Amino acid sequence: MGKVIVTLRVSPNQEIDFRNILENIKKVLEEFGGKYLEYKEVPVAFGIKVYDVKFLYPDKEFNEDLLLEKVRNIEGVEDCEVIGATLSSI
Repeated sequence: MGKVIVTLRVSPNQEIDFRNILENIKKVLEEFGGKYLEYKEVPVAFGIKVYDVKFLYPDKEFNEDLLLEKVRNIEGVEDCEVIGATLSSI
């Protein structure tokens, strides 16, 4: 069985330090059997930033809606969506 790299785009409340949000996202990813890889800050406009969070996940089906719901329920997260998934050689 292979692995997949999934990228979540997270839109945080701009008033909150993203590093605090990231720690909670890592916990949610572990609940789903994922392994955090990295994040990248993406400037949108007028100082607004979103973050692309990459994680490694076993190549099996997972409940994407439940994952997104749990991430959206983290304090300081305005929204999130899966923006990419690709097979990994890791």
